[in-house]
Amino acid sequence: MVKSARMSSRPPATAPEHTPSSLPPIEAPFQWVEDVARPEWMDGNGHMSALNYANAFAKAMGALLQRIQLGEKQGIESRRGVFLLDWHIAYVREVLEGARLTFPTRIVDMTDKAIHYHIEMRAGKEQYLAAVSESIELHMDLDARRPVPFAPETFEWFRAAREAHAALGPPQHSGRVVKIKRKDE
Repeated sequence: MVKSARMSSRPPATAPEHTPSSLPPIEAPFQWVEDVARPEWMDGNGHMSALNYANAFAKAMGALLQRIQLGEKQGIESRRGVFLLDWHIAYVREVLEGARLTFPTRIVDMTDKAIHYHIEMRAGKEQYLAAVSESIELHMDLDARRPVPFAPETFEWFRAAREAHAALGPPQHSGRVVKIKRKDE
């Protein structure tokens, strides 16, 4: 996990070779992925399996990275990519077959080499909070296998997104620690 003492919002000292040509407009939050809980995603308990929560969140994560030109295709071309450093999923309420799923996404924090983002899984007609995913990704030189700064345009886009998303207030379940909750806590 990236320690908060190492996080800064200073611009990158050096720009990587690949610079995105255009980035999407900033929305608060981003709403780029929609899906439906499919029959094959259900487990023996009649609700969506943990594996398929992870797969659905991975699809939302991939959509974010693709839209900001940090997806797999761009990584092959530029030899820059992102490595997942930390990923937490908190299950809030079960998802049943046929539920409409949306994935509001926020940039929570960033440095010149890392992004911390939070994705909600909203479900059903009511769009209730079903689960949250919180991740930190590190921008990497795929040949040197070392962290490198984002392109200046990408860094500024992350900064603007972080500021727009901060205005929404803190996301639910963000920064949670994994532990058993006792009745006296």
